[in-house]
Amino acid sequence: MVLEPTIDEVLIDGINYKITPISPEELNPLFIKENSLNGKFNYSHYEKNRKSYFLKKRKKKREKSDFEFLLEGASWLLNNDIINQAEYNELEKRIIFTYDINEAKTRYNTDNIVLSNPYYINFRYLSVFKIEISNTTNKTILFDKDIVITTGGNVYTPLSSNFIIRELTRCNLMNTEKAFSLERNNMLNEFYIPAQSKIIKYFSIMPINYNNDKITISFSDLGKLFEWKITKDEKTIDETYTFYEFQTYWDYSGMTSQMGEEFSLIKSDSPFVYLNNDDIFIEENNLANGFEIFTLSLYNDAIYYGRTSNIKGHSFIKSDKNKRENIYLKMTKAKELKKKVKQ
Repeated sequence: MVLEPTIDEVLIDGINYKITPISPEELNPLFIKENSLNGKFNYSHYEKNRKSYFLKKRKKKREKSDFEFLLEGASWLLNNDIINQAEYNELEKRIIFTYDINEAKTRYNTDNIVLSNPYYINFRYLSVFKIEISNTTNKTILFDKDIVITTGGNVYTPLSSNFIIRELTRCNLMNTEKAFSLERNNMLNEFYIPAQSKIIKYFSIMPINYNNDKITISFSDLGKLFEWKITKDEKTIDETYTFYEFQTYWDYSGMTSQMGEEFSLIKSDSPFVYLNNDDIFIEENNLANGFEIFTLSLYNDAIYYGRTSNIKGHSFIKSDKNKRENIYLKMTKAKELKKKVKQ
């Protein structure tokens, strides 16, 4: 099933609105991560004397572990808009599974997902939408519009936090983690947005019947604004596929290597492109289709990253099809990130 946007973003009087239907399980990493936060401070005290001064001068730098350095690299990429939230979630998950399998099992355990996601009620997910509102003006604005969702002849309005809490309580699924997640993220009836700022919230409705042909969303005083077409394509596959294997190397400032600690993501319209360690496998009928690879890597105590787009398998095959060239991916060093830090 694909939700194809007809209109998903509008600009009105300096306020930009964007709405995206999302699969609610995509929010699991966000909620789990938020619920691990703690407001406790580690306090330090300044002593104005010579002994304190010289003790501080003697402190040495410590080296971050590969694990924490790679997680720092992933966060830096997200904060600098080099990757999006979905890419960050996948990179973080792969790093944690590589370095701390116990933490991975705890964080990505299905029970923890049920404990953290308030949009999961009575063994089913609600239909969830992400709304991004950017105030490009120089004044604070009040958002107090009613949102109306229509599909298949039915009309829905966003479920309130009180309704969700009541239903979770009825199913014995309510807990503090879900209360925190709703307080942080669930759409309010009205709220202020400061000048030159952007907020991201989520709202949910009862599960939608995706056999309908479209979804529309409108604000009460502005008429229909957003629309998505719903397309479904089902087929039974009973075929044999042939894949071509390509070796991949990463170019680190002129040095080509497979010796880094690479975490790569493939983005492709075709389901027949796979990455296994340092090898890429492409199905022969998809050799002319372009795809993208993004890599976060730790190489020689430095964080590198690279995004290579429009890679096509046929570009790396010699005419006789018996010889294949290696695929080289150019990496950029994140100079702001250092392995050693002051204690």
